[in-house]
Amino acid sequence: MSRVKLRVTMTLLSDTILASGHSTPGGEDIAVYRDDNGYPYLKGTALKGLLRESLENWLDWTGGSQADVNTILGEAGWCGQTDGRRLLLTDLTLREFSSDPERCYDMRTFTQLQNGVIKDKTLRSAMCICRGLVFQGELICDEADAEQIQNALACIKWVGTMRSRGFGHVKIQGQQTEASQNTLDQLSPTKCIRLRLRTESPVLITDLGRSQNNSYETRGFIPGSAVRGLVISSLQEQKPSWFQAHKAELLSERVRFGDMVPVLDEHAPIPSIMGFYENKEETRFQSVVIDGNFDKGLK
Repeated sequence: MSRVKLRVTMTLLSDTILASGHSTPGGEDIAVYRDDNGYPYLKGTALKGLLRESLENWLDWTGGSQADVNTILGEAGWCGQTDGRRLLLTDLTLREFSSDPERCYDMRTFTQLQNGVIKDKTLRSAMCICRGLVFQGELICDEADAEQIQNALACIKWVGTMRSRGFGHVKIQGQQTEASQNTLDQLSPTKCIRLRLRTESPVLITDLGRSQNNSYETRGFIPGSAVRGLVISSLQEQKPSWFQAHKAELLSERVRFGDMVPVLDEHAPIPSIMGFYENKEETRFQSVVIDGNFDKGLK
């Protein structure tokens, strides 16, 4: 399956508030996302949410299949490996950095009116990102999806918060830069690191698909996405300089983390309960973990 890389460019046509959900005591009530050096950026997860909404609208307008949305962007509760048509994207960071990150921001204050009069205790301040700044990132997708993803990106006109007040007007473009190798047909040499994790206490990996109300079901394994988070968090804490230098590579499709499954010894995984098949009388059981096969008629 051929994959292509898109260079995503976002130009701010107005002051924009990419709110982080935090406030600064004695400063702004609404803070924005800043990197370690103080420069603004748009999180990849935020862009993914905007792209999902825009892609849904685009497919609705063009008569496309809404099933493609989950296939391309994933679905709620999914935690498997990134493969097939699922896209990968990075944060959008400044294309050009000024010598002083504070030049990227402007403080704004707001009040709420009641019957034409300023309402008491409604004065709020927000840190805005100045219009005219250009952000860039990368998106990797299946070649067959590139055109509709480019169209969906172009349909995103507003980002951030306080859009009703005119903030967050943007222009987003996705330009194809190169095609990657056919990942299914052409393999490159890789190195594999085998991980072993010993649990010192019970572990709950919540399975949202099977949990209800106050009842929580756990998965029978640790998803690769959770393993990735553990490793990356540890590297960021223990080797910050090395992590910053290799962050893009760690988050790319070139580095993959497999699921961690329970084992009795180094080579014998314990099959989960979903790995067994049985007949109606519950007298015959077969495990599909051994070779993936089971007799017809078993469920």
